[in-house]
Amino acid sequence: MIPPSRNLLERSIRRWMLDQRPQDFHRLTQSGELDSRVRELDQMMVEDFERQEDEVMAALMKANTWGTQAGTQEFHMRRLQAWGEVVAQYLPVVIDSA
Repeated sequence: MIPPSRNLLERSIRRWMLDQRPQDFHRLTQSGELDSRVRELDQMMVEDFERQEDEVMAALMKANTWGTQAGTQEFHMRRLQAWGEVVAQYLPVVIDSA
């Protein structure tokens, strides 16, 4: 499901923070702010995705392909691309080459 369920997304955000930003993860955990930061990121990601999804739908309607088989395929493909872009923007993975 795109985007994933709230629980799965929040677990993924926590894991990303632990792996990619361990100092922030531990600081936020100690201060009791981790849950609110995770929910904030979750909300921003979903809102950004929904905005992009609406733009795709509007473009397909404008092209008169909304509701057709080709339009449906395009919609699903572009939703997957949009979610990938949102994840890359909010949860970038940095690979340590050391």
